[in-house]
Amino acid sequence: MLKANLGRHMKNMHGLLLESSGVCVDHTKSIYLVRKTSKGVDYPLHVQRNQSDCNSVFCEWKQCMTEMQVARNSHHKSFQCAHLKRVDLCSNDDNEINLQEGNLDQLSQDGEFRLLSNSTVEKIKNLHQEAQRNNTKLIVPFPGKQKSRYRHFSVFNNGIDYYARLGRCVVSFDTRDSTLNCVCCKQSRSCLHKGVCLWYLNEQNNLPNTILVEESGASVHNVVYPPKDVNILRGMCSYIKSEKQIPWPVPQVFKAAGRSPPDEFIPTETHCPYCEVTLSDPIKISGAAKILTSDGLIENVKTYCKICPECSIPFRYQEHLHGIHNFNDLFLVSLELLDRLEKGLECYIALGRHAELLNKQLKTKVKPQDIINSFLHFQALCSREYSFNCVVCGNHPSVVILDIDKKGAFRCDVAEVELPDESEENDSVNCHTFWEDVEKNILATGILGAEKDNPFVIKPSYTYWSPFIGKKSRGSDEVLNTEHRKVHRSNGRLEKDVRTFSQERLVEVLHGSTAVYVKQVGRDVGVKNVVKKSKLDIIKEIRDALQSDESKFNKVFSKLQGSSGGWGSMVCPHGIVYATKFLLRAESPRDMVDLLQSMKHLPNVVIVDMAHMVVAHGNKRFSGMFNPNNGMLSEPTPDAVQLAEDGKFSHPMPWLEDGKILPDKVGKVHPVTGSNEHFCLFDRLHEKNAKSHLEILRRVRFVPQLMGKINTQAQEQLHSEINKSNYFLNQMSPVKYIFMFRSMLDLRNIGMNNRQITNLSKHLGGDIGYDRFGRAVVACDQDEGDQNTVHPAEPQSVSEQSHPGEDQGIHATNGMESDAQPNSPDHSFEDICCHEDSFVAADPGPGQEREQDVLDHEVAPDVAQTGVTAGKPQASPQNHHHRVQHTSTVPPKVLKCTVTNSMDTNGRNIQEEQMKYPMWLPQLGLREHERVIMVQGTWLNDLLINAGQKLLHAMYPAMSGLQDTLRMQTPSGFDKATAEFVQVVNVANRHWVVLSNIGMKGPDVMLFDSSVPCTQSYPLDVVKAAARLLQTDRSQIRIHVMNVQQQVGSSCCGVYSLAFAACLCASLDPTTISFHEGHMWVELITNLVEGRMIPFGISSQLGNAQKRTSRIITEEIYCSSRCPDDGEAMVCCSICEEWYHEACVSSIGKGDFQCTSCSQLGGKKTKKASEKQMESINSFEKLDNFRRHYGIHKWESVAFDLYDFINITAMNSIFPPADTKLAVLSRLPEHLGSDTMGVTQFVSGENNFEFIYLHGKKHKTYLALYETLVHEMTHAEMAIEGEPAVNHGRLYQKAGKTIIRLLNSQRTSAPIVQLQKVRLSERILRARDIGSYK
Repeated sequence: MLKANLGRHMKNMHGLLLESSGVCVDHTKSIYLVRKTSKGVDYPLHVQRNQSDCNSVFCEWKQCMTEMQVARNSHHKSFQCAHLKRVDLCSNDDNEINLQEGNLDQLSQDGEFRLLSNSTVEKIKNLHQEAQRNNTKLIVPFPGKQKSRYRHFSVFNNGIDYYARLGRCVVSFDTRDSTLNCVCCKQSRSCLHKGVCLWYLNEQNNLPNTILVEESGASVHNVVYPPKDVNILRGMCSYIKSEKQIPWPVPQVFKAAGRSPPDEFIPTETHCPYCEVTLSDPIKISGAAKILTSDGLIENVKTYCKICPECSIPFRYQEHLHGIHNFNDLFLVSLELLDRLEKGLECYIALGRHAELLNKQLKTKVKPQDIINSFLHFQALCSREYSFNCVVCGNHPSVVILDIDKKGAFRCDVAEVELPDESEENDSVNCHTFWEDVEKNILATGILGAEKDNPFVIKPSYTYWSPFIGKKSRGSDEVLNTEHRKVHRSNGRLEKDVRTFSQERLVEVLHGSTAVYVKQVGRDVGVKNVVKKSKLDIIKEIRDALQSDESKFNKVFSKLQGSSGGWGSMVCPHGIVYATKFLLRAESPRDMVDLLQSMKHLPNVVIVDMAHMVVAHGNKRFSGMFNPNNGMLSEPTPDAVQLAEDGKFSHPMPWLEDGKILPDKVGKVHPVTGSNEHFCLFDRLHEKNAKSHLEILRRVRFVPQLMGKINTQAQEQLHSEINKSNYFLNQMSPVKYIFMFRSMLDLRNIGMNNRQITNLSKHLGGDIGYDRFGRAVVACDQDEGDQNTVHPAEPQSVSEQSHPGEDQGIHATNGMESDAQPNSPDHSFEDICCHEDSFVAADPGPGQEREQDVLDHEVAPDVAQTGVTAGKPQASPQNHHHRVQHTSTVPPKVLKCTVTNSMDTNGRNIQEEQMKYPMWLPQLGLREHERVIMVQGTWLNDLLINAGQKLLHAMYPAMSGLQDTLRMQTPSGFDKATAEFVQVVNVANRHWVVLSNIGMKGPDVMLFDSSVPCTQSYPLDVVKAAARLLQTDRSQIRIHVMNVQQQVGSSCCGVYSLAFAACLCASLDPTTISFHEGHMWVELITNLVEGRMIPFGISSQLGNAQKRTSRIITEEIYCSSRCPDDGEAMVCCSICEEWYHEACVSSIGKGDFQCTSCSQLGGKKTKKASEKQMESINSFEKLDNFRRHYGIHKWESVAFDLYDFINITAMNSIFPPADTKLAVLSRLPEHLGSDTMGVTQFVSGENNFEFIYLHGKKHKTYLALYETLVHEMTHAEMAIEGEPAVNHGRLYQKAGKTIIRLLNSQRTSAPIVQLQKVRLSERILRARDIGSYK
């Protein structure tokens, strides 16, 4: 045989390869690493062949061991598998592998690469020592093919295991994807064997650039994915929740079947939204991700992430434009399939059953848990509001039904739930924060995978376990949850009114249990021979044992109480859920009172199965909660009880249907009914629950407005529906249970509301809208007598979602204040508005008709054309309709106000047109037309706003601003404010807001808006008004949107604006004040009539606001007019590159345009000229004019805050205001050099400093800006103290160390959150460690 054919012969005849067959990895034990197959990828396995010991012949491959066992049984002891035969062709690895511990230390957290944790490095060193003691090598490379994609290693394991049957395991390195795979764990996990391979690769200088190891979550590029730091993970979840929401319902374009998804998913972000720096290049997370669609399973999909180099927050693909939802970067699901799962959930079909059906239909092997978790992740990102309100009953139902269902329960051992202190602080929980954390827990599951690694896991507890109530229905985000008070701290027993398991109930439960479970309970109570007895016999003996020994009953009870106490809910008569509570303990009246007291308005009629217990508990905790007659329909006199027993008793409540004409003025007045009466009645099935015969006066049938018209069994029907899902809900973990449960209730509410709207629109023959209480009404003209504003039923997008501060006020009904308190004003609207010059009577009868006559004049054609009504141009009476086709059940937030211009579109003077209206308040120029506006509670016009500002100017003459609101409609706009100002501004003829710069520095202004939109920018009117009032020389202004109370009624923006303005002028902070909408209208009229404008409508003052500013908007300012870009033509200066409005420029030639400033400077700025000009600056005022040519950097406002913090904390406030001594420029003067980060300029011949200048673009982080400012202010402090230190000598170092020590001790008070945990280092006192200081 020719030598050239030897390799082919051995391969074909013997299945052997001449080259690369294997290598000896342990000479002592004769262990070899050989190829597993002769074809394909050369993946190896371990074999052992020691000819001197027949027991030392072993192959790791299970099939080979089976064949060898059969051969030995057949007396063929010489049989060897193909892998053992390859030992003859193995080479002896005599090359010494010298692993240096220094290279291993480079991989630790303290080393250069930070790939492994310090504990893992120590374990690897111990493993290396153990290998040396066993006279074997720690790692041996497999001699594979030269061009192979994979490299394999044999790693010492120090023990026998299922993955290392010979004490060694195989680790493979993918050179293309830079990933390590070990047989002992998943690819995404880390292990010691992978760490040994990294050590070897680093030793050979072959460590790849993008390899990721799960152990520390780091890489050579400091890549952390998934993130381990809780703050980074929280930032990632918050960004995904706020910026990556999926529109709901999912648009059809995103869920169309047959779409071809891409095979790579790369994040669309290019810059970090927090640091504004460029993100890293895409980093591969997986190349084996899967996409599940209704058509099949798509495999080998690549997913990537990008990392911010500053804050280390990773950004992954989380878009929905391709119709694909990314769950955990390894498993993606189509939106069409998720929408189908949602529809199935409405039919009570478990997600696990859907998974089984998909696997059978598509012939795939997808884990059901992946589909369940993906669906929960999808639900957490949907833009659903969870409004939980009824379109018929509105946001504040007057009749509710409460009940608790014990069948639906999650697994929870209440014995392990720790009891908190019995204090009032533990009686409430923030509903908004709790449910946000629940959603973060779901979102973090998609990032981290395993729930055990999730830092946001919420466990059932008494202090942080919140019910859910609709945003517009609850009183505030703080809701009651007093379950911890069910248990007495002294003896551990439950309250007497807690419904626990009785012996009869326990036996009933045992009858419904399996025989195996009954036998187990029998053993626990001491029943003998349970194996031979039947189920009924065991239950009988258990019952006898429980009657004789109470301790045995408690033992069985605690065993049955391994789950939660069920769930309670509050529904309206139409079956819509308004609130739900998930109980940890057994039900109690306490749970129902908690829900009722958490509502914004206590319903007038509460229907419950234990009404007498709820009343006793409620009135004990809250005096007068149910009144009159202790919540009964009548005083329990013998005559009333006898009439009730004879069926002749009746208690009409006509105000339930139409509301009271004159609402009650004391007590807790319901805004819809106007009544302060609150009754608690039994439902029809539990009317005989109470033992006292007096409780007969709590029956629904005695109220004509309820009898036969209300479904008191709405709760039972709800329980019957939801219990269909208990077979899969009860198996979920607590957090997933409550999240899924809330989603199911919301889907049910939305479906029922949609059916109601469809039926109403069909049978009433009109478009359906909403009044101010959120109730569905037929959209009609306002001049038809409906005084309630009708909002069209439009689809609500994400941008229209309510804000946390929304619904804080209380709106009046029919012009009257609601929820009036004993100290509320004693006068109604009509009483106050009845001025001696008024011709409209104040009585509610004929006077109301005469008011309607005035309104008829108001919408007459010759007057209707004189104004602009919010949201709709009122060019003619025909345009007064608001009809929009309904597509959603949630009323949108509508911004409306009325602006009556002094001149109409035809040039007519409105004052002449309104002369036919008699005067109401002559001193303010207000006529009867404005009085009618106040009586009706509609949108304030500019005459009312200007009257309020006129009164404020009279009371506070030193306050600037307070100019006529119509000035902004003139070409010049507002005049420049000469001092701190307050100004009410109209936005697009449809909304009122307030601007003020009280307490602000530089080009900053505060915006007080009672209806803040979700958009990132504000209309041009606001920016233009702020710019005209400030008229700053800076290139930008910053608008701080303040976190103030949000309006409830759609026509309240003008009233809120005047309230904000009055508070600001009186040195009150509106962000710390809670307003009462019902009182605001009354007290505003009082102010106007009495000729003053003191703060009004205040219900309480909250102290210091936790977050005064909701967001900051930066706007560019141009031109000599210092106004924003208004869309008109502009021209750019060819020298300073400043933009000018063409209307503001006198003339524009044909050549390059030069502004006036540049023309005066000669039009040419050379290096010497700029240097000479820079040196000639001897005052900050001159610098302020000069720096316009270099631009103001965005860091300046941040630098101002840090300047004040350093000045107050470490320098005893010796520095002047920041805007007179500090400048942050966008570019450098030429003579300073490109490396300069900061400059402190001293006054020639004086022991003082002139100014501090910082180069904005050289500072990429808050920390860099902070360090530079500390460095320069240390120079300045030395100058102020009379010892200027230009260099960095001993005196400078001593002063700087003192400043740094003071700042570090108060770092938690830093104005920037990112700096509150940072300790400054003394290295910043050396110029070379920050930058080149001059």
